[in-house]
Amino acid sequence: MVGCKRLYPRTLDLSGLALVEGRGLPEGCGVSHIHQAQHSSHTGGFALVRSHDLAQLRELFIRFQQANALPPLHAETILVQSNGLAQWLRLGFAQAQGCATGLNFSFPSRFIWEAYRAVLGHNNVPSQSSLDQSSLVWRIMRVLPEFLQQPSAEALRHFVGKAQGSTQLLNGLRHYWLSSQLADLLDAYQVYRANWLQQWEKGHWPSELHHYKHHQWQAELWRAVVQQAQGDLTNSRRSNSSGQGLHSPCLGRADSFAAFKTAVLAQPLHSPRPVGLPERLIVFGIASMPEQQLEVLSLISRWTKVLVFILSPTSYWVEPSAGHPLLARWGKQTIDFTQLLLDIEERAQREHQLRPLSLALGKSASELFEPRPETHALARLQNAILSNTKGQSEDRITPDDSIHFFTTHSPLRELEVLHDKLLDALQSVPGLQPRDILVMAPNLGQYAALIPAVFGPVFTGDSRALPFFVADASSHDTQPLVHAFSWILRAGGQPITSDELLAFFENALVMQRFQLSGEDLETLRTWVGAAGIRWGLNAKHRQAYLQSLVFDPHQDLSNDSTHSEKAQQSKGEQQDDTISWTAGLRRLLLAYAAGSSADPWQGIAPAEGLELQPELLNKLIELIHFVEQTLQKFQVDAPVVHWCDRLAQLSQSLLKMNGPAVNDNERLLNMVQQSLQAWRSEAALAGYNQPIHYRVVQEHWLAELTGERQAQRFFSGGITFASFTPLRSIPFRVVCLLGMADGQFPRPNHQFDIDLMAAAPQAGDRSRRDDDLTLLLEAVGAARDRLLVSWVGRRIQDNSDCPPCLPIQQLFHSLGHSLESAEASLIEAHPLHSHDPSYYTGQTTRFTYRPNPSQDLLTALSVQGCEALQNEANPADTGAGAQHGPEMPEVSIGQLQSLLSRPGYVFYEHGLKARIPSLDRALLTEEPIAPESLERWQLKSRLLQKLSVHLQEGLDTSTALGRTKDWLRASGLLPVGSWAEPFWFDLEPDLLWLAD
Repeated sequence: MVGCKRLYPRTLDLSGLALVEGRGLPEGCGVSHIHQAQHSSHTGGFALVRSHDLAQLRELFIRFQQANALPPLHAETILVQSNGLAQWLRLGFAQAQGCATGLNFSFPSRFIWEAYRAVLGHNNVPSQSSLDQSSLVWRIMRVLPEFLQQPSAEALRHFVGKAQGSTQLLNGLRHYWLSSQLADLLDAYQVYRANWLQQWEKGHWPSELHHYKHHQWQAELWRAVVQQAQGDLTNSRRSNSSGQGLHSPCLGRADSFAAFKTAVLAQPLHSPRPVGLPERLIVFGIASMPEQQLEVLSLISRWTKVLVFILSPTSYWVEPSAGHPLLARWGKQTIDFTQLLLDIEERAQREHQLRPLSLALGKSASELFEPRPETHALARLQNAILSNTKGQSEDRITPDDSIHFFTTHSPLRELEVLHDKLLDALQSVPGLQPRDILVMAPNLGQYAALIPAVFGPVFTGDSRALPFFVADASSHDTQPLVHAFSWILRAGGQPITSDELLAFFENALVMQRFQLSGEDLETLRTWVGAAGIRWGLNAKHRQAYLQSLVFDPHQDLSNDSTHSEKAQQSKGEQQDDTISWTAGLRRLLLAYAAGSSADPWQGIAPAEGLELQPELLNKLIELIHFVEQTLQKFQVDAPVVHWCDRLAQLSQSLLKMNGPAVNDNERLLNMVQQSLQAWRSEAALAGYNQPIHYRVVQEHWLAELTGERQAQRFFSGGITFASFTPLRSIPFRVVCLLGMADGQFPRPNHQFDIDLMAAAPQAGDRSRRDDDLTLLLEAVGAARDRLLVSWVGRRIQDNSDCPPCLPIQQLFHSLGHSLESAEASLIEAHPLHSHDPSYYTGQTTRFTYRPNPSQDLLTALSVQGCEALQNEANPADTGAGAQHGPEMPEVSIGQLQSLLSRPGYVFYEHGLKARIPSLDRALLTEEPIAPESLERWQLKSRLLQKLSVHLQEGLDTSTALGRTKDWLRASGLLPVGSWAEPFWFDLEPDLLWLAD
């Protein structure tokens, strides 16, 4: 075909055992050859196996492994791109041969570093790179203060912000942010531009960057980092005799690759295989690899048989204008990766003088790209992509149930509609099981908390519940722990309002640690409101927070109107703590000791109208003391080692090792300890021992902990929810794509302004956008029976349109529709609410498995007497032959009133058993400077009662007003500082008039 790309110089007849030499062989061959070093006992080779079906590749791999088993006690080394793919391969081996043993899975970066160590020797290459991304952050933090003084670092000085008035905290944070960005950039250079770094170390500037000489400070920074690492190594040799064996060490991946390549090419062609390299290496299902890593595979292929199994959506590639539009728009990364592999294969044959090695996989090349039976629209679309031909207007694909698009108003509604669609599919698709369904989303985090509420049972025996598991949501099983750490690390720079600290008390781990129940939390909320607690842990914390607002000119105050008032209040005056947690606790203790009606004592008035429980009050004291002690420790800057000790102690304190959750707590504690140990090792490897602020701890370690995926679970028997990466290209009968709205997918390439790779791009460079498009192409090909795509198509605020992302619009065009025609005929728009009447009238194609909302709501509320109300409205139905619905419990007038006035609130609180803070129970969190009308009237009413009591005691008006004012201040109802007198001056005339 005109425009076809070159594929292979020779092809392999997989139906037999012999390799067929040839020229000008047919295009579309799926498997090339393995090359073997001539006359060598240590045979190597390189083979490329392609197919559009990952299940076919797995079958071929299993059959090849069974026919060419390695010697006993030799594990098969397999490189994969995700743990999900590794688990899927294990399942395939277990199904084929009863067990899955002798499989050593690894990620490419880790294997290649071990290959460096095998060829260059462990004395020359450490077990961990001294210049990897995690260590680079702290190495740059070390050199940055001195480097910023150089004239070439003017742009960096501007970013860090040495402007007058900048706080030490802000500068420390900016140093960390800048170091993190630069570490990511230099780490990418090590993988994608190792030749640049080698030239930089020699003092040269690459010719392809001659227009970007104003960025030569990057070379200076790299040299400073390398010199620092070399100096650390020299000091380590002097202090550690075991380091004397090191000579010319390789510090990072760039110099390790250069030394590795030189060492391999210097070896005789038929030299023995280095110890540590596997006899055979399988690269399975990886969609893209840097050219540097591919070259490493090519170099070791002289000793190791390298088999690369890759997914290719088509049997041959053509020019974009002549092929299928989706391949032209989504397949750039796959084309570049395939071309790199072909070039590597050809180079391996030419440079290593390899000859063909016979190989039998049991399938012909054409069978690797066998089209599917076109029984539905999805199969026709997949076959059109496979043939890579540009369809004609008469080839328009008419979507059916196999391809379905729908829009909603929110992520919650997306899940609700998807739940109904999957219930329908499980009934209509023969043999479909929940384990055959995959649901993916670009941002799984916005759905993770909603999934159990929609797919889980609402009540015992709920037939609409479906088994599910969230495969790789960040810290899905550890959210309470992560939230607890996050709250404590943030609290030092927060006002700690009444709502904020109560939210911390509601954390599952805190409740477990201090043995709190849901009723206890409701009681504490009542106590906090009655005790006049607004914000601030104590006077010292309030003062520190207000000073941070005044003296930090970079603080964004635009979104909090109370900040300016608090900041003005802190100028020139010392803060008291009449509305703090400490003051409120004193009021509760005084009420318990002396009673609610007691007079104020030492400036503290007892909380009124409470029945205090001593056991719960003691727990509250312990909680506040725990928070005070923890924050006091965290306010002091410390090196990474000390921070690790602090965080380990905090985790042990939160994860109390008793009770029914002891096993879960032990698992979480181990995860935290491993994360802290990794951080400790990173800082030690970089030699960083400077004190850091708690905000840096929050930015670095907490982000790492949040991103932990150690509890990944795949193929657990239910519907799989996952992000796009871990299960990409794995076939499922039903594939669902959520959140495909414009701006959500694909991820944009947020390149750093100083990223020189963007100035001189090369094939194989990393691109998040291209990677996402490849993921989408693989997801479309992975669906067997149905493909469901959804997005938030209308804004929940004003019902305005929200278009789908551009790739979905391109999918519409490939089906023969524009966006406008797709909205009319392809896209199913769903209403705002799940109980919309249109679902029950039968006048539309929309449907739901949820019961009728009126009956469902009343049943969920468990209110009685509804049947009596129905009989009163329809007396004719009360006879002996009347048909009655399900028995309903009685409903009181108050319950009926609440149901009619706030149905949503009642449904969530009684039907879904979700606690929603009532408006009348809402806590006050701001300074009592300008109370609203209702609050002002209530305050005047209480003051008048106090004033009346003092007047009845025979006190004169002036003294009675003074004692009333003292009570107001002691109760935390009088503003503090300079706001107090204007506030009282405004109230006093009304009190005098009412008293008279």
